[in-house]
Amino acid sequence: MGSKPRHSSRRKKAGTSVSEKSKPSSSEVVRRSPSDFDALLGRFSDALSILATATRALSNTQEDSEPSPDHDIGEDITTLEHGLSVLRAVYDEFDVGIPELRE
Repeated sequence: MGSKPRHSSRRKKAGTSVSEKSKPSSSEVVRRSPSDFDALLGRFSDALSILATATRALSNTQEDSEPSPDHDIGEDITTLEHGLSVLRAVYDEFDVGIPELRE
C-alpha cells in the first residue's frame, strides 16, 4: 500500500514570490550598464517631478479649503517641500559630478 506524494500549494522557500519556471534565465536578464548615468538622472528627474506635482497639489488644496484644525496638513506640506529641496540639491550634485567622473 503505497501512497502518492502530495503536492503542496505552499511555497518551498519563505519569501519566494516568483515560481522557478517564471524566473528569467541568465541570458534573459537585462542588465543596466553601471555607467548609464544619463538614464539614471532621467529617472531621478521623473521621480522629482512626480513628488513636486503631488506637493504642489496638496499645497493648492490646503490653500483653497477652509481652515480646519482637524485636517491641517501644513506641516506635512512643509516637510515635503523641504524633502524636495534636499533631493533637488542631490540631483544637482550628481548632474555636476557625473561629467567630472567621465573625464
